[in-house]
Amino acid sequence: MRWADRGLFVAALAGSAFVLLWPSAPGPPLFPYADKLVHVLVFLALAWTGRRVALPVRPLAVGLLAYAVASEVIQHSLLPGRSGDWTDVVADLVGATAGLVLARRPAPAGRAR
Repeated sequence: MRWADRGLFVAALAGSAFVLLWPSAPGPPLFPYADKLVHVLVFLALAWTGRRVALPVRPLAVGLLAYAVASEVIQHSLLPGRSGDWTDVVADLVGATAGLVLARRPAPAGRAR
């Protein structure tokens, strides 16, 4: 595992906390469903970088599911101007799944005989 991979994972964690747990920006979204795209991209980054630092798939997937649900509960309960939404959890899981799939490493090619 390289230090760059660790740095990317830490940056993804910090960025996700900022994006998911910051009070919402005033004004309308840039385009319809922009928030869903953000959720997909945040969790894609978390899953992909998590695999880059060699976190096992199942614990990573369970952790991301828990984080998705917890972030929505926190948004709904504790953050003014934010609301929890189950469709955000779905977007999070789509992103996490995409990140896990993209992080799969192909099997090494066999040697020619």
